[in-house]
Amino acid sequence: MKVGNTNHLKSIADRKYFFKYVIYFPSICWNYVMPTTVNSYRTRSSVKFCNILNVHNKVKGTETFARCFSTFNHTGLKCEVTKMLTNLKLASINNNIERVNFLVKAILNMPNFWIYCYESIKSKPGMFTAGGFLVTDGKNITFDGIDLDFFHKLSKLIISGRFQFKLIRKVEIPKKKGGIRQFDIADSRDKIIQKGMAIILEQLSEHKFFDCNFGARKGRSCHDALKFIKKKVPSGLWAIEGDISQCFDNFNQKRLVSLVKKKYVSLQIFIDLLYKALKAKIVTINSSEIKKIGTPQGSVVSPILCNIYLHELDLFILEGASLNKYRNKKQAATNYQYIKFLKPTADEINKAQGVKRNAGKKKMWKYYHKLRSFKIKSAKKLNINKVKHIGINRKLVYLRYVDDFIIFVWGTKNDCLEIKMLVKIFLKANLDLNLSIEKTKITYLKKEKAQFLGFQI
Repeated sequence: MKVGNTNHLKSIADRKYFFKYVIYFPSICWNYVMPTTVNSYRTRSSVKFCNILNVHNKVKGTETFARCFSTFNHTGLKCEVTKMLTNLKLASINNNIERVNFLVKAILNMPNFWIYCYESIKSKPGMFTAGGFLVTDGKNITFDGIDLDFFHKLSKLIISGRFQFKLIRKVEIPKKKGGIRQFDIADSRDKIIQKGMAIILEQLSEHKFFDCNFGARKGRSCHDALKFIKKKVPSGLWAIEGDISQCFDNFNQKRLVSLVKKKYVSLQIFIDLLYKALKAKIVTINSSEIKKIGTPQGSVVSPILCNIYLHELDLFILEGASLNKYRNKKQAATNYQYIKFLKPTADEINKAQGVKRNAGKKKMWKYYHKLRSFKIKSAKKLNINKVKHIGINRKLVYLRYVDDFIIFVWGTKNDCLEIKMLVKIFLKANLDLNLSIEKTKITYLKKEKAQFLGFQI
């Protein structure tokens, strides 16, 4: 029984083969649909829908019919997988490692889970892009020909530890500003396993991430990051625009895997699968290699691995002892000189009263509004700040979008230089990453604008 991108009925001639799958998929929900004609047989009676397999019990023309599962209307399957993933998340929140390992093993052994992964990626762009076999054999392995037996064999291979990722094709794309961006493209069927790993890791890590972490997460886009800045930073003083040099290419694989094993899941089957995904052989027309550092750019599982790895940077900046003096969360003192500067003088009040007598109250309030706007602009030019940032009042706001981050600092330039140096040392010592000297800048926001995610701040 083959599955393609069509809703046509497929024929199963062998009853033993058919009953084998009826046992695997018990009836969870039932409804009736009308099949299309197969092999010129006029099949117009109803088809009973049973979770995955649609069985035609009234034999006409062929012995037995079954409908493919390429259209995802299977409420029972989705509910079953969702329930398991919800239980996994709750076990992770409660920090019950034994329960987490048990559920991860059960999920990896579920054919329904791999069908769920297949259904979630099959229609996305780029899923049919050729992998490594295009270079070695001139073939493109796609989703064509996948059947139910494929998912059962896949779950058995993974749970027994015998699954191996296929070759990955290396593609180099030139950047606009010079340099080359490398993409590693896996075969379509390997992306099903990568998607399954990503789903499991998302359930285990999403609740641990901070609100300042954006990118490669649901509901946390570029625009959400800018809204976060607008809410948290109404008037900034200094900004450190940070960029990690070749982030995906320089991940320490051993540290990444040990981090996942220590904080998220310690099931050896899953850890081995993660190692295999990182160590998959990469081929080009002239050469082949196995990466010792980094994660494959273009892999389905790479974005969540990046967030897990750089979550340690988030912890350092937001909770690390080295930056405690910038996290006192005390409001800055009011600058009474600023208040006095904005307050209307006696001559300005008399002028406003004259406007009121001649043109009415509405014109008077318009005059006051224009006067205040003019004074606010004059205060900025004269460097009269709204609040005072002295000593204990220093604070920072941090935001990260994948491998780009920005830190807003209320303090002095020396404070910014110290924070930059501490971040640089932490990245090198703890994560084996380098802070890009060219792209990491310190900006005084009263005179210049910071650049972040293509916007001026």
